[in-house]
Amino acid sequence: MYNGIGLNTPRGSGTSGHVVRNASALRPGQSGGTNRKGERYSRDAAPKSKHIDQGIIEHERKRQVEVKCLELQDKLEDQGLPEDEVEEQVDKYRQQLLKNLDNLDASGGKAIKAFETHKIAEAKSRENKRMASALRIDGEYVEGEAFDKELQELKRQKRMLEREKERARELDGSESETGDSDSGSDDSRSYRNSESESEGSSHTGSGGSSDGEIETEAPPKDTPPARPARPVEDGEPGEIEESSDEAEQSD
Repeated sequence: MYNGIGLNTPRGSGTSGHVVRNASALRPGQSGGTNRKGERYSRDAAPKSKHIDQGIIEHERKRQVEVKCLELQDKLEDQGLPEDEVEEQVDKYRQQLLKNLDNLDASGGKAIKAFETHKIAEAKSRENKRMASALRIDGEYVEGEAFDKELQELKRQKRMLEREKERARELDGSESETGDSDSGSDDSRSYRNSESESEGSSHTGSGGSSDGEIETEAPPKDTPPARPARPVEDGEPGEIEESSDEAEQSD
């Protein structure tokens, strides 16, 4: 027994009673090692994506084309067609398949096997493109750049400059519109002032006065001038006096 670990007695256990070290346990700070070639590696490093060899993928697609052509050739020969006609139809079919070579599935519609690493990488690449398109991720996005503080700061400053330029363009456009409206209002004011001046000159001309003063009409001569009102004393009938005055004027 060592440090509270192990058996009190090895009797009946079939062991020597010694506590052995766990070789699979990692000590603190041991996050890497050396491979057989003597190269250092890190356990925390992200796995690198395998490079897709397009030559191998294209070769597999062409092989699928030839397989389909052979299947057609066997079918036509079983029908008893002449050899020249069989070759002609097979060539046409081959040219048709080669035109759509990029859309042809290299696996031939079958499940990809574990050792076909290039096919696996190609399928994974297509899946990543579909996912990026669904999430609207830019094609120029670099994995891990979101954690680069300096790069994110530069992008933020660039966005701020673009917004300031956009605001400046909007202000210039609004100022030009207000300038046009002000010039139009000034023209309308000057037009109204000129009309009012022309109307004033026509009124002064019809009045006949050289000084520009407007003459008032004189009262008619037939009507007698109004008499001043006389104060009514106590005991005098005011209504009788007014009627007598009217009688005198009529006489």
